[in-house]
Formats: sequence, structure tokens, C-alpha cells
Amino acid sequence: MSASNTLPSFNVVLVGSYNADLVLSCDPIPTLGESIQAAEFKLYSCGRGANSAVAAARAGCQVTFVGAHGADLFGRMAREKLLRENINISHFVELSSPQTGVALVMVEAPTGRYMIAVAKSANSEIRPSWCAMRPKRSMQPTWSLLNLRSHQKEWSKRPSYAPTTKSSEPETWGARSKSERKRWL
Repeated sequence: MSASNTLPSFNVVLVGSYNADLVLSCDPIPTLGESIQAAEFKLYSCGRGANSAVAAARAGCQVTFVGAHGADLFGRMAREKLLRENINISHFVELSSPQTGVALVMVEAPTGRYMIAVAKSANSEIRPSWCAMRPKRSMQPTWSLLNLRSHQKEWSKRPSYAPTTKSSEPETWGARSKSERKRWL
């Protein structure tokens, strides 16, 4: 591809969650008090924020991911997977407590219906003050995206250097289906 056909590279700061999704494929999903043999188990690196960061990085953006993880196996896995995608994780903070985000997902194989339970985790500890960094002029974000469900009132003010662009559904970037979004790592 010639230089005239290349797209500009954007600097993206993305604030959001990381979760390790523990997925059981069932036929059918068990009822309350019932135990069944699941068809298969899969472990995915997910979370709305992490999925968005990976999609932006794969689209050619320079991405800084702001979030939190625990000092545990899933936290180490998260750092490794995000680094593999060339995402800056200097603001992906390790907390001694609580644990890294975990979601237990049961998917009914024939219908695609599902149930999800998400554990209280380091994602709940993400605070606006973590974004108070003043990036070098060359690294100021072209886009700043917030993809969190907690502490919404605390996040109503944006840093003075951040553009006002928001995306209500950034998890749709780069992937054409839910299964593709789940396969990023």
C-alpha cells in the first residue's frame, strides 16, 4: 500500500473494564438446583473496555487502556493479552484487592440463550483521578472513550485535554459478530 493510501493513526485513551469470561456451553442451561454435564468450557479475555481497546488497536490506533485488575492469575493473563495487542497498559492498574473481573457465562448451545453473572471486582474501583495524566503533546488523544457502568456521576467531567467525542456502543468496533468479539484473545 502506498503512503498516500494509508489511514492516519489516532491516539485513543480508553477507560473501561476487563473481565475473564468463563463460558460453559450447555444443552440446556440447568435449572435452579440442577447439575448437568456441559458440552465444553472456554476461557476468553473480554470486558467492554478491553474489547473496545483491542478493536481500536487492530484498526491501527495507538491505544492506552485505563482500567484495573487484581494481583491474580486473571490479572497476569489480562496484561499479557493486552500487551500482545500492542496496547499501552501503563494505566491498567494492579490492585492487591479485589480480584480481576470474572464473568461466569452459560450459553444454551441450540438457542444461543445465555445467563451471565459478573463478580464484584477491580473494575468497580476505577476512578476518574486515574485519568488525570497529562499526556505529552504528541500523544494527546484524538479520541477518549469511556465504557464503564459504575460511578457514572464521578465520570461526568472530562479532562481538559480530552475531546468530547463519545461512543455509546464502542464494543461494536472491528468485530462483525459476538463470537468474533469473544475471540480477540
